[in-house]
Amino acid sequence: MITLGKILQAIGIAETMIGLIAGLQGSMAREMTFAGIGLLLFIIGRLIEKIGLRKDRNSSQSDSMSS
Repeated sequence: MITLGKILQAIGIAETMIGLIAGLQGSMAREMTFAGIGLLLFIIGRLIEKIGLRKDRNSSQSDSMSS
């Protein structure tokens, strides 16, 4: 779960960078579209990562309690 979140975050950052390059070529609409998609992917990745971290923390706490 954490790995999936990190991958989505990396894709989101790359997508935003592609948007910045598109903006340098003069297309403001494409820049904003790529930036918006990148931001959305990054946020989804961050939320998935948080869920994965929470599950790992809970499972490690329950493992230590049962030992």
